[in-house]
Amino acid sequence: AGRRLAVRVMTHTDSEVANPALPQPIKTENFLTQEIAFTASSPREAGGCEVEVELVSVRSENKAGGKLVPAFDPKGDPKLERNNPTAAAFRKLLGSRVKYHADANGDVTKVDGVPQLLSRVTTGLPPASQLLFRALLTEDTIRGWNVLHQNLPTNSVKAGETWETTREMPFGITKFVITTTNTFKGWEQRNNRKVAKIELGGVLAPKEGAPTAITLGEGATVSGTSWYDTELGVISESEMTSQFS
Repeated sequence: AGRRLAVRVMTHTDSEVANPALPQPIKTENFLTQEIAFTASSPREAGGCEVEVELVSVRSENKAGGKLVPAFDPKGDPKLERNNPTAAAFRKLLGSRVKYHADANGDVTKVDGVPQLLSRVTTGLPPASQLLFRALLTEDTIRGWNVLHQNLPTNSVKAGETWETTREMPFGITKFVITTTNTFKGWEQRNNRKVAKIELGGVLAPKEGAPTAITLGEGATVSGTSWYDTELGVISESEMTSQFS
């Protein structure tokens, strides 16, 4: 309670889009860096607590044709962003806060402040930019900012033991379901701390009942490694790769 944990989430998206009118697919890369801080309140008598979530910083860059083009740099000059509505909206995000309501199991049951945040960011934006930020700032996406506890077991495990986890991942207007098999590989020293190494592999599938405007191709996979810090009680570092069509 009262301790502030800050997390840096770096996402590299490498995409290839085929267009029948063009001889070659369009290849693009996006680099998104978010810094998110979590501060928990004192536990409630019935269990659980509230958590203040602050989006401390966000940086976005695009790469096309071998050239890196900043979409938004928080250290940039706001005066130069007057003709870039996307950058102006990202700047409104800086310092934004919402509140998680967590139950006794640590699951986020509710998020306060999402409509207010969305209204503040999208007011005055062109329709295309509004669609982008409405996809980025759904309640499900904001719940997903919590990467501190993903894929952890619900009971004690020994080195070599495995367990399965299932979670949802928003993707544009639809949702995917990620099912992984996780293995506790053993203990490691990392950044001068004793941490538990967890390896995972699994599959992505469409969420039943979600909008079907996007079809997920066969062979969609996810893999990665996490390091769990028992003293902090959170995932202190992780590397994840998703591949899908």
